[in-house]
Amino acid sequence: MKKLLFSLGLTAVFGAACLGASLSNNQAFKEASAEAASAERYIPTDTFFTLQMNYDKSIGDLLRGRNDRFWNGQGSGFDGQERTFNAMDTFADSIHRAGGEGWIGAIQSPDITYTNSSRKYISFLFGGGSGNIFINIWSPSLGKNVIENVHTKFDNTGGFDESKPDEEKLNAPVSCNMVFMYLELPDELLNQTYAVFVRDGKDSDYGGFTFGSLYVDQTIEDVARHFSAHKAQLKLNEFTSIWNRNANEYILNTTYMTDYYATLRSEEAKLADADTGFEVNNRLSDWAYDQNESRAGNDVDLISIDFNSIYSTADVKANFTERMPMNKTGNMFLNGDTSGVGEDNRYKIVSSAFKLSGTGLVSVKMGGKSTRISLLRADTLAELDHVDNPGFNDPSGGVGNVATSGCRCNTMARTYIDWSAYLYSTVGYQVRIALADYRVGGDWGLSYFDELVTRYDTLPGLPVDRIEQQFNDTPVYYGEVPNFYVGSDETDFGVAFNFVNDYLNTARRGGTKACNVVNSNEMKALYARYSGLNANAKAVVDASSDFNHITNGDWWLTRSTVTGEGEGNNYVGFVGANVTYFAQFGASSPSLLVNLGVFGENNNTSMIAIIVALVAITSIMFVIVYRRKKTNN
Repeated sequence: MKKLLFSLGLTAVFGAACLGASLSNNQAFKEASAEAASAERYIPTDTFFTLQMNYDKSIGDLLRGRNDRFWNGQGSGFDGQERTFNAMDTFADSIHRAGGEGWIGAIQSPDITYTNSSRKYISFLFGGGSGNIFINIWSPSLGKNVIENVHTKFDNTGGFDESKPDEEKLNAPVSCNMVFMYLELPDELLNQTYAVFVRDGKDSDYGGFTFGSLYVDQTIEDVARHFSAHKAQLKLNEFTSIWNRNANEYILNTTYMTDYYATLRSEEAKLADADTGFEVNNRLSDWAYDQNESRAGNDVDLISIDFNSIYSTADVKANFTERMPMNKTGNMFLNGDTSGVGEDNRYKIVSSAFKLSGTGLVSVKMGGKSTRISLLRADTLAELDHVDNPGFNDPSGGVGNVATSGCRCNTMARTYIDWSAYLYSTVGYQVRIALADYRVGGDWGLSYFDELVTRYDTLPGLPVDRIEQQFNDTPVYYGEVPNFYVGSDETDFGVAFNFVNDYLNTARRGGTKACNVVNSNEMKALYARYSGLNANAKAVVDASSDFNHITNGDWWLTRSTVTGEGEGNNYVGFVGANVTYFAQFGASSPSLLVNLGVFGENNNTSMIAIIVALVAITSIMFVIVYRRKKTNN
């Protein structure tokens, strides 16, 4: 009877813990993320239409690819140069397309409604000849132009002289090169409609325009970010002729230094976060594209890369029967396999300038073997540091079972990087992020990126990413993708990161079991380490999510829940609370921990647990005292 009562009492104690777990605060892990992309509307060039033409052409006849060039480096004179348009996306070219300089006409955007006075700026790239080439902002609702005669920054005063040294052959050389420009919409246009009208009224001597990358509904900060990215684009075209470099330097050092750009230069100097925007399509037009990467070693020329298709919503790499999971965040991610980039090709994109601030910790999800994130100095583009994907793993035979073998070929894994040495408060200059497919040749020579976070104001907790993998039609495998850290183990985050890994390897071994602590003395040792953590490291551990395995049927149906899902044995809590709980049990009864699940701590539920336990213990003591009295009688 005593054994039975003791068993019931012990059951009540564990039941209280389970009840506490089931009623525990089911708060989802709050993951630090990049600031949401701004709400400006991007108007792709092919949504424009043509009008007032002397040729029967559509807008499609004027379009060029982002990386097209002119005067392609063949022949002499102007033709001997290799020049870039400095585009940031698909653009219209009425100088070389659809009849060339003889084409006369106009292109016009769809009607746009201006509704937010705090977002009153538009920006665009504009190049080509002077004279009767201009932009008007036409308002259909007001029936008039609200802005008139915006001309290009064309400058061809120096001409071309073959007798001079190369560096002097073309002076003041802005011709078809596009220059970044912006406009502030007038107050009278608020709640009215407008359209952007680009006029080509010239048929010779640079008789046309180049125009693209129109953004509307912008704040001045948005405009400064695009401006900063275009400045990087001008710096990156080193492979081209010296005349092209001279043209770009002229734009940077002369055109962009005029009073017209003073406000943008001031705003650019304030930018404190990289604008990732992976959730917004066409967002890569905000990033400069380094064509040098495609030229080095003459391995490939990526003029044909389709940047409009580089974003993807795919959950898996579907051209494998194994259906390898991508582990994306949100809906969109940067998919280096959808843009025509083969395993033997490479590319690099560069962000706008920003001040590295906060803790100096940066994180990004990376997949693929050729995946690299770099930190660049904003003004010179010199590389300060880079990290290659530490999560890539292609074990022998692992592709057939990604989730259980730890295979991470294209599956993106989150990497935290300590770049605190480059905080703006320390170095005094802005930086840029570069994302690259850097490696030529070899299997898995592709790159995937997602969830770029460039500022953590406080050290973040570590999340758990669950993936699933389908082989043909069935079965489906479930597993977790580990986090990685590149930095000193002596920092608060490094100490916390290593502690969480050691905890998971100790408390979560046992495969498909909810929990199987083989030796609870190890948990006691972990608790001693936990108690010795400083406040910053402990905060990271306390905010790090724990995971749980639940077996239902066959082993391949093993599911791993993540933070905030389920109750009782299915509940998943946080590492700090759970290591405290598991450390309470002695090495004599490790089997008691099998399948108990995860128990989060909460004041209310802890009180319930204590009350239930006290009731059980009181019941036991009452029975013992009653039996003693009965025996004495």
